[in-house]
Parts: sequence; structure tokens; C-alpha cells
Amino acid sequence: MPVLDEYLTGVANLLRTKDLDELQKYLRVEPSDDLPSNFIELQQELKASYQDSNVLERKIAKLLPESDNPNPDEGDVWPGFIAFMQEYLEYWRDVNFNDLLETHSQLSALAK
Repeated sequence: MPVLDEYLTGVANLLRTKDLDELQKYLRVEPSDDLPSNFIELQQELKASYQDSNVLERKIAKLLPESDNPNPDEGDVWPGFIAFMQEYLEYWRDVNFNDLLETHSQLSALAK
């Protein structure tokens, strides 16, 4: 199974179970000594297969389907979360941790 598929399926499961602590671990924004190798694999896959943001958007919509009447309290996916995931995955795809100024700019954009 592609890394992105596993990642988004994991995110969907965490939303359903409302496991916010584990979701926080899934939404890393910086490298660290305890960064799981699947984040590097995710970045490589995003760079290789998802340079086109429209293709990425369709993949996210497929694996994180929005509910007709989303209720985040019930673990449903809502439009704002989908938009955030798009920006987050684009961040992971494009980030260069060796360029701290650009990384800061990307993180600032993601935080908005």
C-alpha cells in the first residue's frame, strides 16, 4: 500500500476514534530524532507522485471523504480539515529543513 494511502487512512481512523494525542503525532512539522521513517517515505512519495496539487487534492478527497452533515465531535471529516490536510501535505512535500527562513515561511502559511 502506498505510504500516502496508509497515512490518510490512519488520519481518518484517528478522527473516528477521536485520538487527539496520536493525531498530534501524525501531524509533525519538523524533523526530530524520533521522527518515524515513514515521514521521510511520505515526503519522497509526495515529491515523486504528487507535484500536481490537483492530483493530491483528489487523493485526499478519496481517502478522507467529507460527510454530508459533518460533525467533528463525532469524528467526521469537515471541509476545513480537508483544506488543512492539503496544505499540510504540500508543506511536507516542499519543505527543505536546511533552509530555515523558507521553512519558517511555510510553517507560518500552514498555521494560517
